[in-house]
Amino acid sequence: FTLLFTLVEAVFALLQWQSIGPSWLRTLLWLIAATTGGLALYSMCRLYMLRTISSWNTWMTPVTFIASALLLGSLTAGMGLALNPTARGDLLRLPLVWISALSLFLLSAQMVLSALRRASGWQAQSTALLITQTSLLAFTLSISSMLLYQSALFEFSGRSPALSLLVSLAFLGALAEAALARWLFYLSFERVGV
Repeated sequence: FTLLFTLVEAVFALLQWQSIGPSWLRTLLWLIAATTGGLALYSMCRLYMLRTISSWNTWMTPVTFIASALLLGSLTAGMGLALNPTARGDLLRLPLVWISALSLFLLSAQMVLSALRRASGWQAQSTALLITQTSLLAFTLSISSMLLYQSALFEFSGRSPALSLLVSLAFLGALAEAALARWLFYLSFERVGV
């Protein structure tokens, strides 16, 4: 599914970028890409839901994976939009309002999931790593809050270096937190009943 998603998305991006073919074809490719992307994410989640690894076989594994994918995907789109020299005014500002609001929701959900995972007895090997992960979540949450404030309240006639900086920092913070969260996830590996 991941390979299929990548291929369909690449064809869609090429057709969209070069305005090749009818719009119905691009829409169809977009729908196929969205479907295969969802199936790829579902497959990845199911791959880790193993009965023999109790710390992974919980409802939190797919929820965490999906939240991380949505967060990084939306912030990647926001960064691409903010760094696009042709995006101006409301075409820049309004999508960033939605992206930052979604980011705040997903980051808050990840904070709750992280606390629930620790409260349920899930132990990582290092307390320093847990503190670093929580700090990255808090940093990205505060940057996303500033991004929402900036994009919702201020009118921009052109490109905004402040928005570009904020969305880039939010993306980098979310990426670092996702990498650390994945590392902590792998550290929790404990095979049961073998």
